[in-house]
Order: sequence, then structure tokens, then C-alpha cells
Amino acid sequence: MVWSKTVQCRLLGFLLALGASGCEPERSAADMSQDLHGTPFVDTIALDFLEHPRVLAAALPNRGGRWSQYGCLPGFRFDGSERVYAVELAWPGQLAAEVEVVRGSNVVVAILDPSDENLRCLAGDPRRAVAEDLDPGVYWIVVDGAAAAGGGATEYRLAVEPEAYDAWVEREVAPGVVWQRWFGRRSVRSVNVLRVSRAARMAGHEVAGMHAGGRCEAVGAMGEHGGAFAGVNASFHRRLAEDGSSALGDEEGESFVVTRCEPDLGIVKIDGELLAHSVGTRVTFGADASGEIRMREVEAPDSWDEVPTAFGGHPSLIPYRGGSEVTGVLHPRTAIGISADDELIMATVDGRTAVGEGFSLPQTAELMRELGAVTAINLDGGGSTTMWIRGTTLSGVVNYPSDGWSWGTHPDHEHSRSISDGLFLFSP
Repeated sequence: MVWSKTVQCRLLGFLLALGASGCEPERSAADMSQDLHGTPFVDTIALDFLEHPRVLAAALPNRGGRWSQYGCLPGFRFDGSERVYAVELAWPGQLAAEVEVVRGSNVVVAILDPSDENLRCLAGDPRRAVAEDLDPGVYWIVVDGAAAAGGGATEYRLAVEPEAYDAWVEREVAPGVVWQRWFGRRSVRSVNVLRVSRAARMAGHEVAGMHAGGRCEAVGAMGEHGGAFAGVNASFHRRLAEDGSSALGDEEGESFVVTRCEPDLGIVKIDGELLAHSVGTRVTFGADASGEIRMREVEAPDSWDEVPTAFGGHPSLIPYRGGSEVTGVLHPRTAIGISADDELIMATVDGRTAVGEGFSLPQTAELMRELGAVTAINLDGGGSTTMWIRGTTLSGVVNYPSDGWSWGTHPDHEHSRSISDGLFLFSP
């Protein structure tokens, strides 16, 4: 399913006292601009999803508000102002709203059903509200704040995340760079894909690695510091304490404090610097500044001098060399592949959370084949699996990392593991 301009306008219609419209609003959204149920009057503004970020920067009006509490936020009685957004979902799915105060007083965020005469509250939270299993229709997001000390305005950032259930949705995040998303409800699967065309790379969208210099750093932090606009985690790595002792697998004992992350298992080469040799023979991804990408087997001590960027994976997914791992072993996965028309395919599969069961290696290989890859490798997974795209969520992370999640809570984008390196995309 692709968001055409018509569908974009149906899927995201916002009621804001801001700006100008990029789409012609639907009648159902226009109706919401009336002073219904005692809510503040707001103008109807529709935002085109392709031309506007999903993260909105705004301020609460510097005046008293009309609402003081919500059924899903007992105990929160705010006497400040509020801002109301109307979002129209065109398909069954869910809606998440996450708010971050930039300056001023505390806020809460709530998702309401305006078709209910009592404005039924569907979800509410001081940080992130998630309303699941919604039918198509218009829903309200309310950002409500406490009265600001000294009368100053409260500034905030709001991430609005509509998820269509059991369908592919895509968005172009840069010319020739497409982000695809699958959020499964019938089958608990959460998949994110970045596709980078050959034309985009030839036009200057560079594919290159970055690393934290022996430290441990999250993918998003590396991308922000390095000026990238998107990226995924890359090599397997060792997580070390200051005394050099190593954490085993994904487990960290209470007394174990990770201070260093070093690449491991396959060749890692960034900006022409060889950071790790291949362990045995590994199918390896390589990229150069001209936009060329390729994969080939690299055996230690070969340093693949022809490319400045290289990451060795394990195992090879296409052709499949998964060895003895059984189909039933499900984990979060990160994989990269190349299609027959030289498109770079970067994919993450969420696992170990309520929104993702994870994939086995054979399932990951099948996914990459379905995405069009003719060669593909498995990169580090588990708690390391991360996809980051600037300006999409408050953190930029678009998948749901498994670290820090516990049963009974909604997964979020805030627990990205600190790792050794990543593969990133840079604008010309």
C-alpha cells in the first residue's frame, strides 16, 4: 500500500492554529473545526505527509484552557491551555502520540474519540499515548499543559505515528530513498525497510559507515553527530567493561558496566581504516564514494583495498548459509542486500516485544528475497537492531528496539542500544 497524495491527505489531517494547507481537507476533518463539545475553536489545516515531517514543533497558547482532566489520566488536572489535533485514519490501525517539552511547564498527551458525545479518552500519558485497534475515522490528539510560571508559553515537540495494520506503507525520505513499513496485527511483525536506488547514489546520496571510536554509541547519536539522515546498526561487536572483561550475548549482569564496544566477527572498514579483520571467510558488503556497492567473500587477512567502507556479515542469507540454526529461533534482525537493479536494501525486523516476535534466519532470508535482493547478509541483531531516520520520531528511531522493554507496556523508540558502528546514508 502506497500513500498517494490523496491518501496522504485522508490519513493525516490536523486541526491546528498554524500555517497553510498542503492538501484539500476531507469534509469529516472540516467538520471538526466547529466548536464541538465545548472544545476550543481551531482552524482546519491538512498536512501532506510527504512534504511535512511527522514531528511537529509547536507552543501552547498563552491563555487558560477549557479542559482540566481526562478519563484516562486520573489525577492530572492541568489549568494551562491545550492544543487539539485531528487525525484521520483511512485504514484500521493504531495511533501513537509522543510529546517532549522543549521549554516551559509539564504537559500530557491524550487521544480522544470525538464521535463519542462524551469525548471518550482512548489513551493518555505524560509522555507517549498509544490507542490500538482503531477503526477508520477521525481522532483527536490533545496536548495539555500546566499553567506556565510567569505566564510564558510552553514549547514542545509532538510526534504523531499512525500505523496501518497488516499492510505495506511507504514514504520517500529523500530523492530515490524510500522507507517502507509493515506493522502486523494478525501476525505480530514489525518490519522497516530502506531502499536506496542506484540513481540516488549516483546523484550523491552516499552510503558509508561510522563508528564510535571504541566507545559505545546509539545509531541515532552517531547519525546526528555525523550529519547522516538515516542508518542502521552494522557489525557484530564485543561489549567490554573498563577492565577488558566481556559481556556474554545480550545479557548484562547488574555489576557489569559496558564502557567499550569493539567490532567483531567480520571485516569492518570505515573511511578506509581497517577496524577489524574477517574471522575466517565472510560474505562482505562494500561501498565507495562513487556510489558503487557490491558483495563478495573476504577471507582474513584480506583488507579489500578497493573499498573504503566494508562490513562483513554472518551468515550469508542469499545464498543461504545459515548452518544448523533451526527455524524456530526468533530474534530481532538487521540485514542488508542488493537487488538485481543495484538497489541497496536495508531491513530491520523487531523482536522480543509485544509488536514483534522476531524472525529466524531462514525467515530473514525469505524476507530479503521478497524485497527483491539477489544477495544479502545478516548483520548484528538482538538488542542492537535499530533503524534511524532523521525527523520521523522524537528520537529518529523508527523500529522498536527490544532493550528496556517489559511486558505490559507499549514498546517505544527510546531504548536503542549503544553499539560500535553503523551503516548510514548522507545527502549530497
